[in-house]
Amino acid sequence: KGKTFTTLLIAEGLAKAEKKRIAYFDTERGTDFYAMTVKERKVHPEAFDFDAAYTASLAKITEEVMALDPKVYGVVVLDSISHVWDSAIAAYTGKRTSADTIPINAWGSIKKPYKFLIRYLLDSPFHVFILGRQKNAFETAADGEMKKVGVAMRAEGETEYEPHITIRME
Repeated sequence: KGKTFTTLLIAEGLAKAEKKRIAYFDTERGTDFYAMTVKERKVHPEAFDFDAAYTASLAKITEEVMALDPKVYGVVVLDSISHVWDSAIAAYTGKRTSADTIPINAWGSIKKPYKFLIRYLLDSPFHVFILGRQKNAFETAADGEMKKVGVAMRAEGETEYEPHITIRME
């Protein structure tokens, strides 16, 4: 099916193998359907067993991830990093340019806490799933026109290159 369901199937297997729990950070309430038994669901009709936190706040997720006990939790899921990145940008309260954009010199302060969370997750003892939404990628062609050249994760530009394994679902 989708990214949430597929991730829960894999996360459940990893958590059971380690006799630990799943910590699921849900930014879009996509886990509600999987937290209940649904007899009509042909694959895995029973409820998945995980602990969910519902927030897109970068600060809140970082705080809660850092508080997780690795003796209790074996898997961490962040679904979706796209919303966390959006909230990191929205949290910027500094001066904007005349075009109402964030000045280039301010991006470092936006990226620093975001990159801290990503690095913390990747260096942690947990199995980590970072789910994200897709966006179209464009480049300026020789004639000056924008041309679609592919797709990318809708998040900070380096995010999709950080994990050990990246899978694109279509």
